[in-house]
Amino acid sequence: MTSTIKWLSILFFATLAQASQPWSTQDKLMEMGFATSIVMDWGQTRDIQRWSAGNHRHEENPILGGHPSNDAINNYFISSLVLHALIADQLHGKWRTAWQAAWIGLEVGTVQRNYALGIRLNF
Repeated sequence: MTSTIKWLSILFFATLAQASQPWSTQDKLMEMGFATSIVMDWGQTRDIQRWSAGNHRHEENPILGGHPSNDAINNYFISSLVLHALIADQLHGKWRTAWQAAWIGLEVGTVQRNYALGIRLNF
């Protein structure tokens, strides 16, 4: 897991270095906020996967399916982190802000809902 985080950091900062429009401090903080929230979702998805055998829990993300493998989970979240940053990089001004804010809201809402259901972080 540590090597995955290192590679994600490298990809994230490489994306910022190649930005089509310079990233403001707000842009960078918002992207880090998105990354934090999706990594929490990642950990919760791993918790669902760990406990799904033998109980009623299942993943609700239609892309992953009800009982995804660890590889599917890792690939999905790594891809999501990289693609989100790449798309944000291509957007300008208020569009970048709107993109980041919408996804932060979605992810934070998902994490809060999962937590209320008793789903915890599991890496």
